[in-house]
Amino acid sequence: MYILVARLSGPEDYGSIIVAIALGMTVCTFLDFGSNSLWIREGASGRLNTIQLGDRASAKIGIAAISLSMWTSALVFVPDQSLWVSGPIALATLTSQTAQVGPRRLGKIGIVSITVLADRMAGLVTLATLVYVVRVDALTALWCSLFVGSCVGSILCLALLPRGERLMLGWRITVNPWRGSKYYGLAGVAGGIQSLEMQVIGGIGGSHTVGIFGAVNRWTQPLGLLTNAFSSAAVPFVAAATTWQIAWPTIRRALWLPLTAMGGALLAVCLAPFAVPLLLGSDYDGAIPVLQLLALGTIPGIANQTLAVFLQARGKDRIVSYILFVAAVAQLAAVASLTAVFGAVGAALASSSVQLLPLIGLTLVALRSHPTRWKGRRA
Repeated sequence: MYILVARLSGPEDYGSIIVAIALGMTVCTFLDFGSNSLWIREGASGRLNTIQLGDRASAKIGIAAISLSMWTSALVFVPDQSLWVSGPIALATLTSQTAQVGPRRLGKIGIVSITVLADRMAGLVTLATLVYVVRVDALTALWCSLFVGSCVGSILCLALLPRGERLMLGWRITVNPWRGSKYYGLAGVAGGIQSLEMQVIGGIGGSHTVGIFGAVNRWTQPLGLLTNAFSSAAVPFVAAATTWQIAWPTIRRALWLPLTAMGGALLAVCLAPFAVPLLLGSDYDGAIPVLQLLALGTIPGIANQTLAVFLQARGKDRIVSYILFVAAVAQLAAVASLTAVFGAVGAALASSSVQLLPLIGLTLVALRSHPTRWKGRRA
């Protein structure tokens, strides 16, 4: 979808819409504030039941809908008319991710896989219909298709679970949805800060620079899907296990997923000189080294994601949140500095190299947390 729109619109125009979509994803991260990750852990361990999760999910989505309505209304008057798109994108993404808490906490990753696939396919069909049948502008079609896909995924997440296991969503805001998620929230804020790199690149380098960077920065996302699948499959068992010996067999059986993702990253480095011109055209030749650097940065990023999720599941959410927050601030500062000097290539270099910082910190935490002493304590 992103490749098609980038090819149809060119770097300058594509850069403007990709910044708006990235802003929506960032706002979504801030509004979630780590609650989904907390709910998956607490639901898997039995500390939150379906009714409690439904109340919290309803409150979060309701507060987000009200806040984002005001956000969107305000951005309509901003000179860059595309920025208001971030509101619908944020709400649809937040709802979709919240709906996934139901099957994820139960370890029903097959259902999550079906809904993610349906989300992407619905988006792709919507995009093709709007561009080639209705003849809508490709940039408008992109955000509309992302919105539709997220809505389809949300509905399926609720519909495919048995009635007694669904999150029962309502219209009343009766609880604080973020209660207890302060350290997960800090880790979520770190992710939101990292997501601001698109706005930083656009602000410093301009639409063309962010268009070059944004044209390929999602190409490593399929590798992230493998890592997410690994983490999603293992986290409920890791959270519920009382010892490392109980959790390890589940983890070991799925280790091929992150290892395959790392191999895919190396393959992307090799194929970048051929794939970028073929798929995007000669206007995007400057994205070749960007993709190579981002793919290399994906390797430590995969290890970071896996370590962070498992440590959080074992109650180390406080120290993990500190590490991720410091790394996110460092990454944003590095992106700003190197973009000003080297443009999109500098942004990619900064984004990738800073991944080594949390890798060191998370590895040290994991080594200091003796596996046999993991008894479900909360940091």
